[in-house]
Amino acid sequence: NLKEVFSPHERVTAYALCYVHADKPVKGQIRLATNDMGKAWLGGNLIYEYPYEGNAFLDRDVIDVTFPAGSTPLLIKITNGLGNWAFICRFTDEKGTPLTSVRAGLVP
Repeated sequence: NLKEVFSPHERVTAYALCYVHADKPVKGQIRLATNDMGKAWLGGNLIYEYPYEGNAFLDRDVIDVTFPAGSTPLLIKITNGLGNWAFICRFTDEKGTPLTSVRAGLVP
């Protein structure tokens, strides 16, 4: 909930950055939702674009990815119009089970 962290919180944009760590390449999914508009880049490649106003809820959008070996930046852009401002992101296999072989951190 970005609204609890930032002010002002309407007609604004924030970015969330983490580094995804994997010991070897892993096929999986990024399950993502932004409120309102959003984009996401994995390793500098645009993998997600949601150009609408809408609510963030668990597993709203599913992106098939291969997490590369090593440390890879994941950058998420969240733009809010009015009202709620949030995002949800998790890493899963194709069945929605959390990936234990992929972890996120704040340092590369």
